[in-house]
Amino acid sequence: GAPSKGAGWNVVGVGDFGGPVTAPPASKPQSDILWRNTATGEVSVWYMNGEGFVEDRPIAGPTIRDQNWQIEGVGNFNDDLQADIIWRNRATGQNLVWLMDGAAVRTAVEIPAVSREWTLAGSGDYNGDRKSDLVWRNQSTGENVVWLMNGTTINRRVGIDPLASGATIVQN
Repeated sequence: GAPSKGAGWNVVGVGDFGGPVTAPPASKPQSDILWRNTATGEVSVWYMNGEGFVEDRPIAGPTIRDQNWQIEGVGNFNDDLQADIIWRNRATGQNLVWLMDGAAVRTAVEIPAVSREWTLAGSGDYNGDRKSDLVWRNQSTGENVVWLMNGTTINRRVGIDPLASGATIVQN
């Protein structure tokens, strides 16, 4: 049957985490599933191969048990073709990027904090440099800002047209 993570585990992101050697070589990026346990803070990756589940691998790195810290997204910040993990502390506004090497944290980098009124609406390459950028949204004012990133450094902040309060940015 289908694998299961059990109670307390939630899907928190999708991205190409580089696949284990047991997965067939991919001619194009493969999406893997990122999980986090709400009780323990553990994070793991389900490696997929286009046909289904291959392997469940725990993330080798620090365990963040504080539930104020949430995984807000997945992106490729250093153009290594592997997914990196974006963390946000919803109580303090602090932000952190785990630069990944497969299922191992290569390094953790703090990026500027943003007040709690702002939420991370998405990540993607919005300027064509093959590195993820971040979209921030202020739900109360409708303001939106894109951080054009060079790795984990903000190159430029670009405001985009406000949306009505309560509107949601949808990322595909």
